[in-house]
Amino acid sequence: MKTFWATLLSVAVIPMAWCCDVCGCAGMMTGFGDLSLYPQNTIGLSYLSRSFESSLGNRDHFTQLDISGRYVISPRWSVQATLPYLWGVRTRNEEDPTLISGLGDASIGTRFTALYSGSEESSRRLTLGAGVFLPTGRFEDRFGSLIPQNFQLGSGSWDYLLEGRYLHSEGDWVGMLEGRYVINTLNREAYKFGNQLGVQLTLAHKLGFKKWALVPLLSVAWEHFKRDINSRGYYQYGTGGEAFTASTGLQIKTASWLCSLRGGTNLTNGSGNYRPGPQLNFSVNYLFNSTKK
Repeated sequence: MKTFWATLLSVAVIPMAWCCDVCGCAGMMTGFGDLSLYPQNTIGLSYLSRSFESSLGNRDHFTQLDISGRYVISPRWSVQATLPYLWGVRTRNEEDPTLISGLGDASIGTRFTALYSGSEESSRRLTLGAGVFLPTGRFEDRFGSLIPQNFQLGSGSWDYLLEGRYLHSEGDWVGMLEGRYVINTLNREAYKFGNQLGVQLTLAHKLGFKKWALVPLLSVAWEHFKRDINSRGYYQYGTGGEAFTASTGLQIKTASWLCSLRGGTNLTNGSGNYRPGPQLNFSVNYLFNSTKK
């Protein structure tokens, strides 16, 4: 029972920031499916589709496939890695679309359970994590081009992630509050993507059956993006901003499989030139080698 509660929100909790400044480079926080809070190793595949629209008429659509894995070292420590592949399309009025595709920025990280207390009926868990994004995605210098400098597959830099999660369960209800901060650094082309902050609250309810469970969930999030700095030392036009977002979805859990489907969109915009559009995520994960507590 305790294993299930930790599981059901760990998959659903993170949109991880829904835009990377203008469009969605691989150095951003992406994806919904995160298997981090229960004692099982995992390997999985996820599909993410997201779109954006600018005040100048640009329309960007990104599709991403992730292969991910997680290894539990002990009941408190785990490590995980993700390798993304991206397809990006930018359209503007009647112009021919701009296409990019290739590997994104791979990531590796570790998580530590700092607090766990309670019983099967009522429990609390605090998890802290840190990670790094490797510059495996291609970054092209587009100075003088009509294609924006930040329409990329990768950031071209070593970037870092700090995160924290607090989960509370009462009976068949679970709530989770999560925060993430991405620190982007200067790349070889002297371009720096803006740092990113995201906070999300998720509420879920378990519908248990004999050999499987169905979990509907609802999330609201706030995201803030600092502006990029280009090679000339100026803020890059069209970058930065903030938004409030909402998403909903379903999760199915069996003894060895975990499937999640989520969709959402932007509610309100703050500053910035790009508006996030509809988002869709589907993930399938195989669970194995359960660790006893």
